[in-house]
Amino acid sequence: MADGTLASPAPAAADREVETTYKEASAYGVEQAAGKQAATNGEQETAVYGEMDTADGEAAAAAGDRDAAIELLLDEIQALKSERSNLQRERSDLLRDLSDAREKLAGAESDLKAVAGEASRLEGELRVTLDDLSTANLAATEHEEKVCLLKSNIKDLEATFTVEVNELETKVKVLEEELRVAKQKERDEAEKFAANEEELKTKIAELTSNLEEEEEEKSFEIDGKEDAGVPPMHSRALGAAAVIGVVALGAGAVVCLHLAKRR
Repeated sequence: MADGTLASPAPAAADREVETTYKEASAYGVEQAAGKQAATNGEQETAVYGEMDTADGEAAAAAGDRDAAIELLLDEIQALKSERSNLQRERSDLLRDLSDAREKLAGAESDLKAVAGEASRLEGELRVTLDDLSTANLAATEHEEKVCLLKSNIKDLEATFTVEVNELETKVKVLEEELRVAKQKERDEAEKFAANEEELKTKIAELTSNLEEEEEEKSFEIDGKEDAGVPPMHSRALGAAAVIGVVALGAGAVVCLHLAKRR
């Protein structure tokens, strides 16, 4: 902005310089023309008055040279003005480009600072993320170790459980076989005891029948002995004892059968 402010009065100063140069050039041309005119007049004074036409021609030539010099100076002044305008225009363009470049540079510096700040923030977040990732990896490693340990323990337990199950299954099979054999034995024994019971009952019935027959026979004998004068009391006691013994034997056999069934 300072360069633009300083550039504004430059055309007026340049115009004044050009005007001064133009005036000096004009004065110089006049002086040159006057000098030439004086020299011509001196020569005319020393020459023959008959050469007046020639002197008039030279004066006209000198006047023409002066006009030509003035025109040349004016052309040069115009060229300088045009060049000055071009330079001023270029200078303005350069100042504008410089201002734009400075603004862009300031914006770029601001953007660069913002990018640097964002990069710093992202680096901080990256460090935090890496720390979290490291912690997560450590936790994952510990978790994997625990999982592996649990899997190993589970395999050991499964192996132990399988062995115990196999042992129990074997024991169950043995017990089932023993139970089957015991039941079969019990059935066999029950059948055997039932047969024995039936046999004993039959024997008891036979013995009872035999005893009754013997009783009857003995009764007849006793009756005969009474007739012969023998006391009947002893014979009756013996018969009663025999009957009681047979009944007791049968009862004992039945009790033994019931006890065997309970076992």
